[in-house]
Order: sequence, then C-alpha cells, then structure tokens
Amino acid sequence: MKPLTTTNARRIAFTLTELLIGSAIGIVLAGAIMTTFSITTRNFKAAANYGQIHREGRWAVDIFAKEFRSATAITNATTNSITLLVPTGFDAQGEPTGTMNVRFYQSGTNFFRQVVSTGANSTLCSNVSTVTFKMYNRLGQLTTLTSSSKGCQMDIKLRKTVASTAQTEDFLSARLTLRNKP
Repeated sequence: MKPLTTTNARRIAFTLTELLIGSAIGIVLAGAIMTTFSITTRNFKAAANYGQIHREGRWAVDIFAKEFRSATAITNATTNSITLLVPTGFDAQGEPTGTMNVRFYQSGTNFFRQVVSTGANSTLCSNVSTVTFKMYNRLGQLTTLTSSSKGCQMDIKLRKTVASTAQTEDFLSARLTLRNKP
C-alpha cells in the first residue's frame, strides 16, 4: 500500500468545478422529471374530467330522448327550454289515459328535468355551458310553432373549469322525432 501524497489526494477527491457541473446536471434532470410529472398528472386529470362530463351529458341526452320520443306534443319551447306533454298511462286501445307536462331547461351550469304539475326538479347533469333546442316540422324545416313541430334538435355543450380556466369541453347533439304525435 502506498502512502497518500499530495498528488494521490487530488486524484481521489472531486474538484470544485466537477462538483458544480455535477450539481447543475442534477438540477436540470430533477427539473425535467418534475415537469414531466406535472404535465402527465394534468393530462390524466383532463382525461378523467372529459370522461365525467361526457358520461353525465350522454345520460342527460338519453333521458331527454326517452321523454321526447314518448311525448304527444310540445307545449312550450324557447331556445334553452322545452316543455313536453308526456302520457302517464294507456288504455287497452293504446290511447293515453293521463298526461303530464315535463320541462327540460338549463339554469346556471345545470340541466334540469321538472314535472310541471308538482314542481319536482331533478338535475340531469352539471358543468353545462349551453343547451339549445330547435324545433322542426314534418318536412324537416325549422319552425317556431309548437303546434306544427314534429321533431327537435338538442345541442348541449359541457365545460369543466379548474381555477376559472376551461380545462375540458364536450359537445353532444341529438335530433329526435315525436313518435306519438299524430
């Protein structure tokens, strides 16, 4: 074994320059890893938000479609609200024995279904940016007259915001026909 000399001591220790360069490389690598982690986490959160708003929006459109197809008439309509006359029961000949008015509308960032006679509300989905309804006659032309309407198009735009910034958006649309309207 050789005794340590000044020249040997320099070879087994790092110089100040080597330590500074190594620290700088370590900081750059740590920053890159943290940035990648942050971006990946944000993307996973956006995908989860999209899945949530799409699922809720699809469910709301399905509920509206079911009610609309069974309705016998549109009793009132605006661009963001529609009221349907829905049968509650049928006799042996298939004629309605009772009806109820069901209103679909947006209030704030929620989309609601309301039974007009009781005032009972149910929230169909949240994170709603806009809901619009357009009515069509038997020929497929736009109309504003509820008496001549045979179909309706519902467009719903959903938006999930995080810290007042739109993070995820989705758009759903359905064009439906009143099956029970003579």
